[in-house]
Amino acid sequence: MFVPNWASSTRVKHIRTRGLDGASQLFAIPRRSVQSEHKRACRLAGIHDYRIHDHRHTAAVALARAGMPLHLLQGQLGHKNIAMTMRYAKFHPDYADVASYFERVSETLGLAAPGNVSGNTEATMAEATVAT
Repeated sequence: MFVPNWASSTRVKHIRTRGLDGASQLFAIPRRSVQSEHKRACRLAGIHDYRIHDHRHTAAVALARAGMPLHLLQGQLGHKNIAMTMRYAKFHPDYADVASYFERVSETLGLAAPGNVSGNTEATMAEATVAT
């Protein structure tokens, strides 16, 4: 995973200053404290339905918009397969036209119907019933 120089040097300074070793916690802040502070900050800012994990998505979108090759973005995000990373392709300048292809595939599979999440439209369900 790529770590910018400023982040790496800050981390090394943090480790040296605190005398941490391989068995030490890098940041001794309880996870619940971080989560509750994040919720409190969002509440004070009037932001609703924003989780800490959303920062990861925001960073991924920024990297895709900056033109990071999708296979490298896949590695940064730790995705096991490229399919997970492809959701960011629509933000990538080299793949700007990809969204229209995904929309066409969705329509073909019956996923584009309003309120239809599974792709099981009445027509495909009828076809499945006849086939069985």
